[in-house]
Amino acid sequence: MNDIQKKAVFLYSVLLLCFVILSGSVFAQSNKGSIIGTTKDPNEAAVPNAKVTIVNNATGETRETTSSEEGDFSFANLEPGNYKITVEATGLRTLVLSSVTVETNSRVPVDAKFTEVSGVDNSVVTITDDSAPLVESETSVRGDVITGREVTDLPLGQRNFTVLAGLSPGVTRPTGSSFGLLGGGNEARQPNFPSAETARFRESGGSAISANGARVTQNEFLLDGVDNNEAQFRQIAIFPNPDGIAEFKIETSVPRAELGRAGGAIISTTLKSGGNDFHGSAFEFYQGRFLSAAAAQYDETNNPNGRTSVPNYLSHNFGGTIGGPIYLPRFGDGGPYLYDGRNRTFFFFSYGGQRGFVPAVETDSIVNTIPVPTTRQ
Repeated sequence: MNDIQKKAVFLYSVLLLCFVILSGSVFAQSNKGSIIGTTKDPNEAAVPNAKVTIVNNATGETRETTSSEEGDFSFANLEPGNYKITVEATGLRTLVLSSVTVETNSRVPVDAKFTEVSGVDNSVVTITDDSAPLVESETSVRGDVITGREVTDLPLGQRNFTVLAGLSPGVTRPTGSSFGLLGGGNEARQPNFPSAETARFRESGGSAISANGARVTQNEFLLDGVDNNEAQFRQIAIFPNPDGIAEFKIETSVPRAELGRAGGAIISTTLKSGGNDFHGSAFEFYQGRFLSAAAAQYDETNNPNGRTSVPNYLSHNFGGTIGGPIYLPRFGDGGPYLYDGRNRTFFFFSYGGQRGFVPAVETDSIVNTIPVPTTRQ
């Protein structure tokens, strides 16, 4: 083994150790879903001891179980995504549900009913309908799932995905960013006074939302099942890159017992992950003087006072994502990969940046100045 191969093996060992250490926290996450069902024959009788196999269509992860004497089966702690379910039983044609969608914090019922007895050709009955149930019949939760497609395609002020929570019934967004009264009695705080949390999203109002009339400080934010609340204002702590969001679920009433400490809404966000195929995106959202419809108003040469007539508010939102299987090439002698991560090991990287400039506004009657320390100070 030459030096290059030794370095490749060392790198692989370090990466494998990191994955083992980091995977320990995955089992404590609570954004997972589950699949439940009952195997039945064409006469609606339960089919015991049927072999049930599910495969994640994106990663190839496979799990198996056997139906009980009553024909019941279940799979818990499933990553949100799309799955294929195969049901096999003696004397019955194999049943394949090719596309079953598991959403964040969902409990998906499936109808595993064999339609025909086994024939000479041992053919397979495949069902391709992937329509989601209209009613979440297996839980008491009331809420909605906003998909990643909606997050990236719908207009978002300042790329703030929590704005879309307003699509769920009973959810409103305050016109100001007030979090209550400064003192007791009727002493109201200054109108539209920005909090530390909302200063980053002046146009969109941060994550201040009210569900069914509850206070904006009574919500619970989760990111891949991990607590995502900042301590002071009880708002979201980390705003993930919208292009990196697979989906998020907003639960407005009757939450699960493990998430019952919030009196308002529970917003659980699931990030995208790597799969057997490489996928990614890149974006840049720009607001400012360049190519603006009012560009002529910014031209100082056309202004008799020698200054711009309209302040230039500049904003850049940029970033990208990339994900896929991990490959370690074999150096030197060529040939197959040293390690092929398909169906085994994946990566996903997301980056979102924000740069902006807000000028001090100066008019004929009002000059807003920003004090700075003097030389002696």
